[in-house]
Order: sequence, then C-alpha cells, then structure tokens
Amino acid sequence: MKSSVRLASFVCLIHVVFLSISHCRVFLPNDLRLIEHTCNKTPHRDLCVSALTSDPESAGADVKGLARIMANVILRKATIDTQHKIEGMIAHNPGDQRLTKCRDDYKVIKTKIDSTNASITKHDYKSAEESMNDAIAEANICEGRFPGRSPLIYENKLEADIADLAADIVIM
Repeated sequence: MKSSVRLASFVCLIHVVFLSISHCRVFLPNDLRLIEHTCNKTPHRDLCVSALTSDPESAGADVKGLARIMANVILRKATIDTQHKIEGMIAHNPGDQRLTKCRDDYKVIKTKIDSTNASITKHDYKSAEESMNDAIAEANICEGRFPGRSPLIYENKLEADIADLAADIVIM
C-alpha cells in the first residue's frame, strides 16, 4: 500500500514538474537586460516589463520586435478583451449610443494596430508611432463619451498606456 501511494505521489510530482517546464518562459540574461533597458526609457516601466516578459516571443527579440509584441499586447488586451466587454454591456443596454460608438472606436484601434505592425515590417517607424498615437486618441475619445467615470475607464487607460509604450519603443 505504501509503495502504491509513493508511486502515485511520484507520478503526480513528475506531471507537475513537466507541466511547469512546458509553460516556462526562458529568458536569457541578455533578453532580460534588453527588456529592462528598453522599459527604463518609457513612462510606464513596470507595465512595460510585465507585458513583455509575459510574452515568450520577447525572448530573443530586438527592440523593434519588442515594439511589435507591445502592439500585439494591445490587440489582445485592449481590442479583443475590451470589444468583448463592450458587446456584453451593449447586450444589457441596447440603446446606449456611447457604448456603440466606443465599439466603433475599438474597431479603429484594431486597424491602427494592424497599421503599426505593417509599418514596423516596412521599417517605417514614424508611421508606426503615429498609428499608436492615433490608438491612444481613440481610447481617449471613448473615455470622453461618458460624463464622470466611464464604465470602460480601466480598459481605456490600459489601452492608452500600452499604446504609449509601443509608440515609445518603436522610435528607439
């Protein structure tokens, strides 16, 4: 009986170890130094480090690769997650034109992110920066649609802050 418990415990331990390893992000010291060095030049250092180290593609990326990764963080966090939240809010408040217009604002943000990635590919970093600044403006427009505190204040601020990071990184 003891040996079967030990065997079961050992098997569980092996599963946990392999599961942990398979989800592990391996950052070499140089990768972390580049991320730290890059993020130290931005206004939102902690958010920058957190966003970049949460994406395994950051390991081995150059500065322009980090800018593309940051744009894709916006795509996932701001565009997809926020649009989903807005759709849910519209379902509960079907006549709220502010929410409908914010949904449209976030569609524009998605096109700006696509434009940023295309500009980075073409090495047109000024256009990439402008697209990120336009994305910030769209989030601010959405936020301004609500008097007082917006129900999307967290999402709009996060989108604007990450777009600001991407704009800063792309021109480094």
